[in-house]
Amino acid sequence: PPAAAAALSTLESALGGKGSTSSGFVEAVWAAGAISEGCPQLDKKREKVQLASARESMRAQLNVETQPPLVLHLGAMLLLLELRGTFLYSLPGKLVPSLIEALQPELPEESFVTLASFARLVQASLAAPG
Repeated sequence: PPAAAAALSTLESALGGKGSTSSGFVEAVWAAGAISEGCPQLDKKREKVQLASARESMRAQLNVETQPPLVLHLGAMLLLLELRGTFLYSLPGKLVPSLIEALQPELPEESFVTLASFARLVQASLAAPG
């Protein structure tokens, strides 16, 4: 059918175009009818409010936390949110060092060295017996 062909053509150009963006792709997928009504469209205002709430909550928790592993975990997640605007609702503790490594290009060298050193100290304290 012509309507489906037009929608798929738009979707194809959204995938392969030089100036393609993820939001353009998602809009093309919606236009093609590939997503059903059970999957709501992204609400940027709601997302912004949720990210601000998560940021505020993590900062408040970080201010009162005294356990080094939790401070490291919260700090790494807060850095991810601040630097990339991405929030992970669930991140296993064993992946925190990988997250820190992934953030290295976006951190000043001195900050990264301090954070990586703290992460090594936390890992050593967790691995130490009793």
